[in-house]
Amino acid sequence: MGLFAALTVKVRAALATASAVLLVLFGAYCWGGRAAKKAVEIKATSDENKRLRQTIEIAHENVIDINRKSDDAVHRELGTDWMRD
Repeated sequence: MGLFAALTVKVRAALATASAVLLVLFGAYCWGGRAAKKAVEIKATSDENKRLRQTIEIAHENVIDINRKSDDAVHRELGTDWMRD
């Protein structure tokens, strides 16, 4: 009976160790998944902000370009280039 008891103790210890390792790995996987999701959200927000900044810069450049031209030049340009590319 002593051999069976010793074997049972070793099996229980191995199961407890394996359970602890699996629990730690699962926790790290979940934590890493949340961190990756947050990183993707931050990158998407950053890309959107960059795109909006570029749009505003282009609109601002167009306003500056129009303000530099005379009224006749603006009227001629609108008459010839009234469709988008």
